[in-house]
Amino acid sequence: MFLGIVVFLFLLAIFDLVVGVSNDAVNFMNSAIGAKAASFKTIIAIAAFGIFIGATLSNGMMEIARHGIFRPEQFYFQELMCIFLAVMVTDVVLLDIFNSLGMPTSTTVSMVFELLGGTFVLALIKIAGDETGMLGFADLLNTEKALSVILGIFLSVAVAFFFGTLVQYLSRLLFTFNYTKKLKYTIGLFGGIAVTAIIYFMLIKGLKDSAFMTTENKHWIQENTLMLVSCEHNCGLAADLNSPEHTGLDEGFEKTAAFRWLCEHAGDYGFILRYPKDAEDKTEIIYEPWHWRYVGVENAAKINASGLCFEDYIETLQSIAAKG
Repeated sequence: MFLGIVVFLFLLAIFDLVVGVSNDAVNFMNSAIGAKAASFKTIIAIAAFGIFIGATLSNGMMEIARHGIFRPEQFYFQELMCIFLAVMVTDVVLLDIFNSLGMPTSTTVSMVFELLGGTFVLALIKIAGDETGMLGFADLLNTEKALSVILGIFLSVAVAFFFGTLVQYLSRLLFTFNYTKKLKYTIGLFGGIAVTAIIYFMLIKGLKDSAFMTTENKHWIQENTLMLVSCEHNCGLAADLNSPEHTGLDEGFEKTAAFRWLCEHAGDYGFILRYPKDAEDKTEIIYEPWHWRYVGVENAAKINASGLCFEDYIETLQSIAAKG
């Protein structure tokens, strides 16, 4: 019997995934499709990859909700199966109805309140059948944490509204008016902040609680958080380059015609070799012939003419400014 319930729950999970993802995918793709940022197939592929990565790197929201809503150690296995079965059936039906009516909803919020409702009803049944009279809601429901989870859900609406309004206003201010002059500067800054925030929450906050993360990996992420979120690529000014001659990101790239062309002409477009040879003591990064950074045509010309690395060039400018 229980094997049949487990199989049924698995099938419901598949239906729930289809229904839930169809709801989330619309939110994920509507801006890209509306802006015609790419072809529909490309957007679908990126959305599918993003949802897969999000599911893989999630920090177990439902595990948090489960421990925050009720105390599983106080229930028999049969009772837990009843709760989860009720949650899955309700979630599939509810999300399907909302999607059919074109109404927005949240899979996580739905499941949290479904857990709360299912547990509350089962708690009433257990308390009514308790002959000792010693069993209470506090023994079955984690009321304190449940309240904090529910308050967090409602507060998130207000927080999302405030920051959504702020970001929209700043975006309009930066990009809408006379955007052709500002775009090459602001898009790099805006994109860098966005990518840094995404990487921070995905790697630092999400990945650390994933099941496949080891203690050593978590410790390394904690020690190198600043390096991960402050990577030059996040600012939109750096790029890793390769060529059909050598597709790997290693020192073999320096033997290609593409690298020789970059050494001769990259400065004309404002780019420099970011981590040159014999500069590891200053850059604290090993030689990377594939890593090029935009600094502007004038700065690139001065750096290339002087033979300084980027760190030495910045120190020189700071020294000149201090004397002036």
